[in-house]
Amino acid sequence: QMIKDGRKSPQIIGDVNLDEKTTLTGGGLGFVEAPDERWKRISWLDIADRLEVDFFDQKHPPCSRWFPYKSWPTSIIPPTEGSLDETTLNYLIPHLVRHSIKDECFAYFAMLPIGLDHDELIFQGPISEIKNLIEDPQYLIRSTPSNCWNPERTWFTYTDWDLWATKVSGSKELITDIEKDANLETIHWPLNENTNS
Repeated sequence: QMIKDGRKSPQIIGDVNLDEKTTLTGGGLGFVEAPDERWKRISWLDIADRLEVDFFDQKHPPCSRWFPYKSWPTSIIPPTEGSLDETTLNYLIPHLVRHSIKDECFAYFAMLPIGLDHDELIFQGPISEIKNLIEDPQYLIRSTPSNCWNPERTWFTYTDWDLWATKVSGSKELITDIEKDANLETIHWPLNENTNS
């Protein structure tokens, strides 16, 4: 749209207008709703096996640097940064509810996920209704919370705007339950001297 409006020049190499003739496919930003049944969900481990990527030999937290693609194949929609996707959120929430005294949490949204023209936002309400915050037309939030925790502080989630994963901290029982859920792909990513972050 910026090119059509004249606010940005097209990228041209030789006589080829790359903006007209090519498609750059990369990860997007924010919340993604579950696609329809024509799409098959594939795991990171599946892609890692195809590309011979070792998750345990990474110097960065889960992000685009884990894979060699600069432009992803058009048949694969990569994860977005800064938010859980709808499918993952729907599978994670019941675990958080089960490991809380009651269905209640605090949800914090940093400025970047909600737009830099807004202040940071924090809400208190049911864990099971976090998705309603994303869909609230008053705030136009298009990501899951940057941080989320229950009042008793027995668990905490952290979603960085530059990463492709959400870190969940909590009791051994919670982490075990999440790891046993075949619908959630998890990894223990230990910090060590080879880690840059």
